[in-house]
Amino acid sequence: MRASRAVVRTAATLAMAGALTLGTALSAHAARHTVNHGSDYATYDTSNGWFEVCDMEQDGNGVYVYFSKTYGSRDTGQYGDPNGSLGGCGNGYITGYKYMNICEDVVGWDSCVSVNL
Repeated sequence: MRASRAVVRTAATLAMAGALTLGTALSAHAARHTVNHGSDYATYDTSNGWFEVCDMEQDGNGVYVYFSKTYGSRDTGQYGDPNGSLGGCGNGYITGYKYMNICEDVVGWDSCVSVNL
């Protein structure tokens, strides 16, 4: 009888440790990524697909974000901060992408910064 209790206790302990390890690994995968372009920024939450793009500079240059599946590609449209540097930001939901790119809309070639999701 004692051997059985010890076996059951050991099995229960191992099962609990395994559940904790799995839970920790799954929660560690979910993350919030933020990329800055000067004072402007974009944030993406991998746990639910929510993103935000914020124009924080009163320089007359709009800010937008786009998402891609491979580095250097442009797989989505642009999502911008609709009111420029006034209060509030642009946001939405999107999933299935590997890179987030924030760009400042300047004369000529737009300046962009990319982050691996």
